[in-house]
Amino acid sequence: MFLLGFAQNLIESSAAQRGHAPKSAAPLPATYPGTMVQPEHLQRLVDDCFTHLTRDQRTEIFDMLHAELLKPANAAVRGDMIRYFAEMALQVRALQIRLGELSSPEKEALAVEFHRSAARLPARERAELEQIVSRRLLPLPSDMGALFAAQFERDPGEAAGPAPLNLGAVSAPSAGSARGGASGLAFRHPGSDAALQ
Repeated sequence: MFLLGFAQNLIESSAAQRGHAPKSAAPLPATYPGTMVQPEHLQRLVDDCFTHLTRDQRTEIFDMLHAELLKPANAAVRGDMIRYFAEMALQVRALQIRLGELSSPEKEALAVEFHRSAARLPARERAELEQIVSRRLLPLPSDMGALFAAQFERDPGEAAGPAPLNLGAVSAPSAGSARGGASGLAFRHPGSDAALQ
């Protein structure tokens, strides 16, 4: 399931980020060197696509992406990094729209399926996953976020709710090496020297 893989990527990233102090945001240039892209364009992309996050979390994503784009070491892949982030951001938004179009029974079934899959994880990983769900870091519509959180209030072994439907179509293209900082989201371009947090 795409959502479970997405959540596990957030867990891995959280572990990698522990002990790293946040960096201050770099100054805003008119455009990113070697491109025609303005910082305001990326900020709008973040705000439009990561609507499930708080304003502070979206600001964190932008600040970290902005800092990576200004690194001299990333000059040769700066344009590719922007395109890659844009593609990933649009995938997240597309997934939110598709999930929002599900019927209530389908949303409930997906929440149950996610909960059952999570219950098979090691205890520590499941606890971290529960935090991700409770903080609404998954790209879910607000009503689905509440359904997912409610499932984690039940006993891990409890098979509550209706039997899962076949929701294989409710997915998105692979997130590849999606990673996340305190906001829980980031995207690593293969040619860059660090994740696009």
